[in-house]
Amino acid sequence: MRSMTIISSLFLSGCFINNIKGDWEGSCEFDGYYEMDIEMEIDEDSGGEVEGEVDISFQYDGVTIELSGDVEGERAGSDVALTLDFGSDGEVDLEMTHSGGELEGECSSGGLSGDVELELD
Repeated sequence: MRSMTIISSLFLSGCFINNIKGDWEGSCEFDGYYEMDIEMEIDEDSGGEVEGEVDISFQYDGVTIELSGDVEGERAGSDVALTLDFGSDGEVDLEMTHSGGELEGECSSGGLSGDVELELD
């Protein structure tokens, strides 16, 4: 009986839930070209589908670029694949692994790739 109480408590506390809803901050470093700061709010994470909003900023040729867009993607367990869609300004793809309050993996856009690290705010 006691083991059932402990297991129930763990499930209710979220220890076995891999949901990524919330505010995330971090960056993607495109292999020496530039570093892109990411602020992302995930509003929906249900049935494997993920949705939210994102703001990014980076320096390019001495100019600060700031873009806002939509987040769409999928989560299967701890594997997360997201597309940051900025309309006519392009997309950034993120392939990450979720562990605790961190998302880590690879980012790619326009033929460039790099490492991405995000932390739950």
